[in-house]
Amino acid sequence: INWTDWSSFEELTAVIPSLTVPTQLVKQENWQDSYRFALGATYRLTAESTLRAGVAYDKSAVSDANRTLTIPEMNRVWLSAGYGYQFSKQFDIDLGLTYIMADESPVVEPRPGIASDISSALFGGTFSGTTSGNILLVGVQASYRF
Repeated sequence: INWTDWSSFEELTAVIPSLTVPTQLVKQENWQDSYRFALGATYRLTAESTLRAGVAYDKSAVSDANRTLTIPEMNRVWLSAGYGYQFSKQFDIDLGLTYIMADESPVVEPRPGIASDISSALFGGTFSGTTSGNILLVGVQASYRF
């Protein structure tokens, strides 16, 4: 179980040194602290081969009212599997695969009552709909100990 202090991410700002006021507010974020729950297992097939599997749930750091297309944060489920092979006491290789399924979540921009959204709508327009996404991560790692 992990807890993340996302409430410290209050706003997205840009630093543009050539401007009179170099720090510009891009968007008010209003993120909340959130949790991640994960469970994993390792199974040793042989002295050289290891299988791994895991599942995790990430709770969104934003409410539906504060979700933006800039950073479309939403609840996610992670499914992971891996295989490791130890060629010698010094050298091994690990392979991993993770599939992340993100919930379909509503987005409305500009968000009512958020000044940064109202001013940016002049440039970016308005949006009302949903956002979602699935991600596939593949990893390969080689380790050599000396």
